[in-house]
Amino acid sequence: MTEAAAVPERDDVAEALAYLLRLLAARDYTRAELHAKLRLRKVDDAIAEAALARLGELDLLDDGRVAAAHVRGREHRKGRLALAVDLKRRGLAPHVVDEALNGLDDAHQRRAADAVLAKEAWRFVAADPG
Repeated sequence: MTEAAAVPERDDVAEALAYLLRLLAARDYTRAELHAKLRLRKVDDAIAEAALARLGELDLLDDGRVAAAHVRGREHRKGRLALAVDLKRRGLAPHVVDEALNGLDDAHQRRAADAVLAKEAWRFVAADPG
């Protein structure tokens, strides 16, 4: 492999970066989610890593921020376990998941369970047989 072949083409990186910026304009993504999107487009790994690194340099790629926002937006209806599953499914590292869930305690778990039960109580009311 020649040295030129090992270095990603600038235009290819710019194209991948433009695609990632369009995605990020709609919502936050984790690094793993963005990498998966590039893989679906069959973008070479070296180009993908270069584009993701550039996003990091621009402070547009922050898994901790994405995890914290995910928890904030769902903590009223999901407990720690469900949130942890969500975050792991989004490809976040265990230490990022732990940090995002750090502020949630047993009282939070109880409030989330009570909220779900209150919302779904109608499902458990016996129908009037008469």
